[in-house]
Amino acid sequence: TIPALTLGAALGCIALATLRPVRHRNLWDSNKSERRHVPWAQHVQQLDQLANTAGTIFHEVDVIKNTTGAWSDNLHAMDGEVAAVENTTGSWLHRLESWWHQVENGDELADTVKRGKELQKQMEKEMQSGYFNRSDMAGVYRKHRLRQQMSSLMQSGWVVAGNLTSKADIWKSQIMGLLGQSDGARCDDLDGLYIERVIHNNLGGQGPDQGGEENLILAANHSENGTAVQEVAYNITALSPYTAGWTHMNGLSHGLVGKYGQVTIRAGTSVTLKIQSVDLRTQKIIHQPSAVFTFFDLDEGTNHSSSEYITVRGPGQPGGYTAVETTKDTEVRKSTNTDDGTVTFRATTLGSFDDNPVDPLLLTEQQRNRAVTFRFENVDEITVVIGAEPSPGDPMNWRCFSFVGHPVLKCAVRLQKHQVKLMWVVYALAGLFGCFLVVWCLTCCCS
Repeated sequence: TIPALTLGAALGCIALATLRPVRHRNLWDSNKSERRHVPWAQHVQQLDQLANTAGTIFHEVDVIKNTTGAWSDNLHAMDGEVAAVENTTGSWLHRLESWWHQVENGDELADTVKRGKELQKQMEKEMQSGYFNRSDMAGVYRKHRLRQQMSSLMQSGWVVAGNLTSKADIWKSQIMGLLGQSDGARCDDLDGLYIERVIHNNLGGQGPDQGGEENLILAANHSENGTAVQEVAYNITALSPYTAGWTHMNGLSHGLVGKYGQVTIRAGTSVTLKIQSVDLRTQKIIHQPSAVFTFFDLDEGTNHSSSEYITVRGPGQPGGYTAVETTKDTEVRKSTNTDDGTVTFRATTLGSFDDNPVDPLLLTEQQRNRAVTFRFENVDEITVVIGAEPSPGDPMNWRCFSFVGHPVLKCAVRLQKHQVKLMWVVYALAGLFGCFLVVWCLTCCCS
């Protein structure tokens, strides 16, 4: 008991000693009406300030969260739009493949071609509206047009109805033979520049490439005796104001084997182009002892609207052509401009994109009749004007000029329409002979 009492007394003394100063402290000064803060009250005030600052920070964090949430919603919406584009593209490709399969098998040809053209118009409208105006969709469009051109050959009677894929393989083999790249008789008149790819596509500053020089640069192989001896580039520059038809179709177009250079313009406009050959390694202009250009498919719209034409410097002029090649039955009219001596080659017959050649070295007679080959000697550059007359019924109409850097008319594989006609003549004679046999048999039996 005694130790417990002793311990209690000691603890009580300690408590009194501790509480005594506090008892004499007062939060209010007896002589003043102001409040006097003790040190611990200052700490409380600082804690209040920290709490207010933390509250402000938490509010800003909430604002950031709300902003982030809005961004997330926008991103989800964009993902939805991208998915819609991909679904639309996939739907188009599926429909094109289905349509092409029917054409290949020759089933209901007229109906499938009609539906193919309707789909083509839909694609053109959507893509030129700007929403699908992209280079990848332009590639899909080019493939569709190539197939449409092949089906047009079959529909117009240049090809016997059947499997166009097999026919295309035969054509490819024939073309490769002409170039000396497979078995077959190589044509010696095919030396020149063969376009391979687009390096820069911004002719006249119209895009679709952004920045850089305002020109169109096409890489090409210089071929001699069937062998590529040098990689060069065509540097094409607009010397006058340029109104593009569809910039994504500028640059390059694939045929079955060969490739075209391609420039589009709006109907009712023209542009002067300067074409130079440049060494890709040194970027220096190449002097050309001999240069050749072939332009294809010079045609026009209904009632001679949007008639295409090409104007070049004539023989004897600086940079003028030394020789020009057309067919005997050419549909291109030649005229000399008396004011400056230049020469214009103008379309005279109705045509469309569907009757364009499927390859530079595979031509029907009509396609040969719409082509012009120019030969130049000792030139550093070539100047050519391409243009099209106005199209009153369709002011937004545009025309496409396709070209290659080598001759074609002498060597191209010819598709002969009379072969198809001969087949029908044979069928008709066989039918008449069968009818004659039936009549003769009936006559003999009756007698």
